[in-house]
Amino acid sequence: MLILASFLLAVIAIVSTPAAEAKSLSVWNNCGDRVWFHEVYGGFSQVFGVNSHSGASLSMPPDNVGVAVNVYTGCSDDSATSCTTGGVNNNGGASPFIRAEATYVGNTVNYDISPLYGYNRAIKINTGDANCPGVQCNINSGCPVPGPDGSCYAPCCESASGCLGTNNCPYDSNPTYNHPYGAPGVYSNFYHDACPNAYAFPDDDCANYGHTPDVSCGDNTDVTITLCPNGVSSNYNFC
Repeated sequence: MLILASFLLAVIAIVSTPAAEAKSLSVWNNCGDRVWFHEVYGGFSQVFGVNSHSGASLSMPPDNVGVAVNVYTGCSDDSATSCTTGGVNNNGGASPFIRAEATYVGNTVNYDISPLYGYNRAIKINTGDANCPGVQCNINSGCPVPGPDGSCYAPCCESASGCLGTNNCPYDSNPTYNHPYGAPGVYSNFYHDACPNAYAFPDDDCANYGHTPDVSCGDNTDVTITLCPNGVSSNYNFC
């Protein structure tokens, strides 16, 4: 009888214990071609190809360590060192690629989309929590500096030949804005209009532009990065 009572108490304790919060990071390629994802955080780096209408699970970064997921296209093999857009040896945006970012902190996650190195595929990042908005970037037309395979060069690039990703963003010492990591580029306004809640320059955190690129979400931190998502770009105002 004592053994049975102890067993029942153990079952009650298990049932009454709050479930662990979901936490994962995955990608889904809804585009019509194979793409390559490059995951980077801390000293960790991995690159892998994903076929059309397929997905993959990514490595989970430690808490408080930001993870970047770059998107490359037209790579000659799975090393992704030679690609039509992006690539592991891309010299900081010499050809365009889009990036999604996330940072897990306990039971919350902060996430954003960064076209600071350009744009090469429509992209969305969201969590399993329906109350948390997804952030999406989809450039259909009007790119001021077009790149290969329907891509668009970074907002700090005045020309394709002179593009070096964020290296071309000016330092701004104006005390009104104070952008020590890079002020608006020559085409940041285009990216603000096309992708209202994505980074249009390095210091683009509610910098008097009426929006912030970062979203913070709790309860369900299953993060999914989707390429060529259905629907149109989000137009939320998080500030």
